Amino acid sequence: MPSASSTNPLRPFVTTITLLLVVAAMYLARVVVVPVVLAALLAFLLTPLVTRLHRCHVPRVLAALLAAGLAFAFVAALLATVVSQLEGLAAELPKHRDEIRAKAESIHRMLSGDGLKNVAAIVDETVEIISPPAAAPDAGPNTTVVAAPPAPATSSVWNPVLEWAFAPALEIGVDAGIVIVLVIFMLCQHEDLRNRVIRLSGARNVTSTTKALGEATHRVRRFLFHQFLINCSFGTLVAIGLWLIGVPYPWLWGVLGAALRYIPYVGTWAAMVCPLVISIAFDQGWTRPLLTFALFALMDLLITNILEPIVYGRSVGVSGPALLVAAVFWTWLWGPIGLLLSTPLTACVVVLSRYVTNLEFLGILLGDAPPLSPALRFYQRLLARDEDEAAKLVEEYIQKHGVEKVYDEVLAPALAHAKDSRERGGLTAEDADYILTAMSHVLENVVIPEQEALYAKDATNEPDAEKKRLLVLGCPARDAADETALRMLQQLLPPDRCRFDVASQESLAGEVVARIGETHPAAVVIGAVPPHSFSAVRYLCKRLRRRFPAVKIVVGCWGVREDEKQVVEKMKSAGADLASATFLETRDQLLPLLRDAAVTRAAKQPAEVAPV
Repeated sequence: MPSASSTNPLRPFVTTITLLLVVAAMYLARVVVVPVVLAALLAFLLTPLVTRLHRCHVPRVLAALLAAGLAFAFVAALLATVVSQLEGLAAELPKHRDEIRAKAESIHRMLSGDGLKNVAAIVDETVEIISPPAAAPDAGPNTTVVAAPPAPATSSVWNPVLEWAFAPALEIGVDAGIVIVLVIFMLCQHEDLRNRVIRLSGARNVTSTTKALGEATHRVRRFLFHQFLINCSFGTLVAIGLWLIGVPYPWLWGVLGAALRYIPYVGTWAAMVCPLVISIAFDQGWTRPLLTFALFALMDLLITNILEPIVYGRSVGVSGPALLVAAVFWTWLWGPIGLLLSTPLTACVVVLSRYVTNLEFLGILLGDAPPLSPALRFYQRLLARDEDEAAKLVEEYIQKHGVEKVYDEVLAPALAHAKDSRERGGLTAEDADYILTAMSHVLENVVIPEQEALYAKDATNEPDAEKKRLLVLGCPARDAADETALRMLQQLLPPDRCRFDVASQESLAGEVVARIGETHPAAVVIGAVPPHSFSAVRYLCKRLRRRFPAVKIVVGCWGVREDEKQVVEKMKSAGADLASATFLETRDQLLPLLRDAAVTRAAKQPAEVAPV
């Protein structure tokens, strides 16, 4: 029975308001939240190293200091490399004024069409900014010299500089110091912080909180570590490749490429822009630019399509479009740091949505799991009257999982969805008839040929095989859906061992009883697709049992979505000998009955032969 909270109409409204308040708080408190989140992710990444050092009898505090020191020393070395390379590039640009101007004129000629005049003007303005014209030569002694204006006061010169450069540098330095301190304390107090988070969730939620923390930690730590290794490898290979090509300052572009690859999907191409522009400006021809473009294209092809699937294995749990949307959202929320942290933070949100009911919709929107099961996709295509795509879905499922699983995993649940929607008024009689007809077409054109090919491999060419086949009668419990399900079961039974006849759903109970009396089947199968009518199954079982006490009655409840054991026990209580919730289980129950019936018939045959 659903709880009151689960049926509260205000629940979506309250969840939306809560999420908006959380986002607003994260935006307004970003000065505090960003360093804490960045420190937490770095602590996730460094915790395995600290744990290994601690197991080697290194004190916890010393292990945390060593791990943090190594990490921040690596970052400082990268920053020093970038600064030195930038200084060299700034000093090198004026020496290539002529090459830049010649290449700009070449580009200007290519862009000289009427529709590209604005682009050409932008190129000219950019060249003037990067490479200003040389100073005019001395005009001679008669030239009038205009006195230079007096130099401004020192304070008026340095105030804008301090405001433009020193204030942001001070802010970055303060944030970096906070992150360093927080990382060290989080590494030292890892277990204590974990226990406090579990305690905040409440004693009743210890299980779900522990599972959520474990899954999020494993996913984020694994992803961050592998992403760090791949990006560092990418930056190193790019730097070596650019050095071989001859592009100036390759290590600057390697570090820049490793950093920009944290941007999902477009990071590689964003990292290509600067070295490509420099190669165009500094090279007199087009060889180096083309080689630079080829280098980045090859690296993206190898890493994105080969290396990352092998290294990552199972993805971080976020779909591709969701990664791009999340990158935009976190960048808007926290700026460049948000872009850097977008993927691990989104992965944490997806993991959290699996354990918090109110956030389940976020897991559906952002997660990489298929939004619809194969059965729902098949039913939805039938509902949209797209029989061709529905048949294609069944073909693809058979190729991946085999023909015998398609009955229980795709066809029966789709049949149950259609029947349930029809009884609740969501489907018209015309729609329900179309779905049953289209499903019969898919069964005949796609499933049955595959099933016949499977049984053809094991078929025997015995001359008296037809005489050994035993009759099994299928009886629909109530409607056409039950009859269609019985025809599905008919394909699963080996044709050389039994003959499965399906009674029409329009047949009355008296007609079924009379047919059983005439044919003496080895077993009777009653098909009931949910939502099945228990009263119809019970009535048919009791009438058959009263008229034929020795007949074996099997009830199949195929497509059950609730508790299977409870449904099976309920059907057995109606008077059936056996009951099952899947086609394969029904087949496994029928085959021993057929074997016993064949032995019994073989034992009776000599006594039935008249003496000569």
